[in-house]
Amino acid sequence: MVNPNSISIVQLIEMFYNMGYNDILTMITKVKKSCLPPQWNGLFTLLSKSFSKLVARSDGASKGFMTILYGLYHGINLDYGFILL
Repeated sequence: MVNPNSISIVQLIEMFYNMGYNDILTMITKVKKSCLPPQWNGLFTLLSKSFSKLVARSDGASKGFMTILYGLYHGINLDYGFILL
């Protein structure tokens, strides 16, 4: 199991570029879902509504939320319960 705290901001930013993010991203909390391809934009929206307490605003989200997305994107075994608490 991967420790969620071991996932760095740099890894999260790289994930977004690998997804097809089409804008300059300097801070993980400044992610604009409109800059994601449609399938990732849709998943981002669905997850943000499901985990609304982890989301900072309607477009961007907290590091915890981004870590959940990272785990799903990479198919890694994270302690999702730890992140959600």
